[in-house]
Amino acid sequence: RVWSHHFSAGIINPSPVIDGNLVYVCHGEENPGGGPRGRVVCLDMSQVKEGKPKVVWDNKNLARPFGLASPALSNGKLYIPEDGGELFCFDAKTGKQLWKTKFGTVARGAPLICDGKAYIFAVLGNLTVIKLGNKEPDHDDDVVEYRFKPRSGVGQLETNGTPIAVNGKLYIQTLDDTYCIGSTGTTEGEVTKLATETPFDAKAEPVSIQLFPYEVTAKPGSTVTFQVNYLDANGRKLPAPAGAMVEWSLPLPPKSPTGSQPPALNGKVENGLVTLEKVPSQHGLVEAKVGKLTARARVRVAPLLPLKQDFSKVPVGAAPSGWVNTQGKFEVLEVDVNGKKEKVLSKVNNNPRPPVARSMAFMTMPDSTNYTIQADMAGSEVNGKLPDMGVVANRYLLVMDGKYDPDNQTRQLRLVSWEARNRVNQAVTLNWNKDTWYTVKFSVDVADGKATIKGKVWERGKAEPAEWTISHTDPAPNTSGAAALYGYISNVTDSDKGSVPGSTIYYQNVSVTPNAKK
Repeated sequence: RVWSHHFSAGIINPSPVIDGNLVYVCHGEENPGGGPRGRVVCLDMSQVKEGKPKVVWDNKNLARPFGLASPALSNGKLYIPEDGGELFCFDAKTGKQLWKTKFGTVARGAPLICDGKAYIFAVLGNLTVIKLGNKEPDHDDDVVEYRFKPRSGVGQLETNGTPIAVNGKLYIQTLDDTYCIGSTGTTEGEVTKLATETPFDAKAEPVSIQLFPYEVTAKPGSTVTFQVNYLDANGRKLPAPAGAMVEWSLPLPPKSPTGSQPPALNGKVENGLVTLEKVPSQHGLVEAKVGKLTARARVRVAPLLPLKQDFSKVPVGAAPSGWVNTQGKFEVLEVDVNGKKEKVLSKVNNNPRPPVARSMAFMTMPDSTNYTIQADMAGSEVNGKLPDMGVVANRYLLVMDGKYDPDNQTRQLRLVSWEARNRVNQAVTLNWNKDTWYTVKFSVDVADGKATIKGKVWERGKAEPAEWTISHTDPAPNTSGAAALYGYISNVTDSDKGSVPGSTIYYQNVSVTPNAKK
């Protein structure tokens, strides 16, 4: 890493724009230390001190989300679409806002700046062409809008892209069509041709090697064969050099975000053939060296059903081997459970970024189906809030909701298929308590074109109830999906001293078992 600059507490979607030594970046999320959402920053990459570039200017109090569309730079002006469909123009040297103008209601695509005009799509089917200057455009004289309709004439036609200009012609794309606009024979703005590629020389000296396959998911005790590819400076495959000697090894993976050291793959490698031990689950690296050239590939050994995991053999600070989307988001801790120190899997609770705050720890392969997942879990209360926690089976989610239902002020047990679009969204009252261990059981059976989904929750240590707490029949079933643990901690707060941890979620005694065949 040459340098870094922390300017967002959330996700950064827009691409940076580079002009010489200057880089322009923006976002539409929360800012470190609080304040209004959104930010636009100019950094000087030629002036780096202690790993930090010089801040030329920083518009951090705009209170406008520049979170989805990327900016454009032209003639000393920076043009950035705001998420709500306004185009902002800034002086690129000072960051001063020169003007803004409305062009739609939702913005996703970046503007094209060409021939003194801005061409920009709004999502809901319109292309706006804006004549540019130092003042806000006059919508009567300087703005032209083109509206697109779907071919069927029914519904909404989306326009999410960015126009491009090549060889004097304008290319635009809607959901249905691609258009080319221009005069026949136009050559203005002709693209500079790329330099001719160096002719291929089969006797050239390799400059790099690669392992194939690079990413492997394997079963316990299986074998995987790797081959070394030799590449020239243009990435073209070369014959193996005469007498090339390959040194094979199973090196230690990088340390986890918590600093723990995962072990090397449990197995052996010889002449590119990796033989894995019958370890239920693990992950690691395969390495090949040829002289000064090195290449690595990754191997995941995914657990097979039935699966049991109590985390007793997982090092503190680490995540279970062979699980996916877990490192940096979940870690094993040793905590007090009923007066006794025990190892549990803990949801990371000090990072408010959405991919960390809300995440799933996947255990099995995505083609798993017709199984039951069971786990013990407990959640704490911070600032009057509990987390959301639960399990996943066949891409259905069973969640102990930490929020109160606004209609009756009770907590709920929710069954959903995809939270972004609630095709399946069932709920029953479940007034669960903080700092109390519960057992959650979730079963999905897919047969005869439908899924039978059942879930139950009870206080750990008590008898399992005979009846299911919640159930649903899905006529359009999710036919498969990896088993997973789910956690969402929404009450992490930022301060000048850093993030203040939110609620805790602890998991223990996880099992995934195949359902009995009918």
